[in-house]
Amino acid sequence: MIYVYLRELPGYCHEMVSQNKDGTYTIVVNSLLARDQQLEAYHHALRHIVGNHFEKDARSAEKEAHEKRDGWHRPPVL
Repeated sequence: MIYVYLRELPGYCHEMVSQNKDGTYTIVVNSLLARDQQLEAYHHALRHIVGNHFEKDARSAEKEAHEKRDGWHRPPVL
């Protein structure tokens, strides 16, 4: 399960994602971003979850999430 929240974050922070103790995930997307930027931030966070980046060091996980952006098949927006 993934919990998603829109919250005001510092301008440099588009999103935050964390794995919770119960195995679920929480994504917080910056509410100050334009809608298209919010969607990209959300999809970026999903790439971290799908890529199991919580088992990797932060630098390589971030690099992998950016590399996979072009081949990512985005889920439909509901």
